[in-house]
Amino acid sequence: MYLLHKQLNSYKDNLTKLFKDKFPKAKVIFIHDAVAFILGTIYENPKLKNKNISCVMLGTGLGYAYAKKGRVSVFKNETSKPEFGFQKYKDGMIEDIVSATGLINLAKKNGYKYKYVVDMAKDAKKDKRLKEIFYYVGKTLGEVLNKQNKIDHFSTLVIGGGVSKSWPLLEPGFKKASKIKYIVIKDSTLTPIDGVLYALNKGKDKIYL
Repeated sequence: MYLLHKQLNSYKDNLTKLFKDKFPKAKVIFIHDAVAFILGTIYENPKLKNKNISCVMLGTGLGYAYAKKGRVSVFKNETSKPEFGFQKYKDGMIEDIVSATGLINLAKKNGYKYKYVVDMAKDAKKDKRLKEIFYYVGKTLGEVLNKQNKIDHFSTLVIGGGVSKSWPLLEPGFKKASKIKYIVIKDSTLTPIDGVLYALNKGKDKIYL
């Protein structure tokens, strides 16, 4: 299970070779972060294994993964398929709006200066304009996922990532735009680790579509 696009394109050296040289007796495995997240979701919620589910990871960018009955949709290089966040939306891409970067840039356009979404979310509790920005981003997420669900036909959406901690501010807009059933992961840092363990136990032939 080698993450082919990371081995050479993102680093000057082949990571698989480096790890094998350093730890010759260890089994080296690379899994795409979105794939690890959705597998971890299945591991933590066994009832989802036999369903069609999608995950969105709200972070600096926007990650997305889709699984059909426990198997994840991936490209040949084993990255999650489709590249949802990079899809065209208005004058740019979806993740230009639905992400930490999107939230901060929208705030900047409205005269605010934030480096972190957590600070923006804290102030939004008392600031109507900031609250409206979160509402808009949540609504946008709901709209684009409605469109994607016509393709993937998932029954449950799983929401994670650092920005998901601000879900109470995003949720009103999302609910206004979409009726998709969803669950929010409380601690997204552990879920990908569980996904790697799940992949190790299952093996490559049983985790990909």
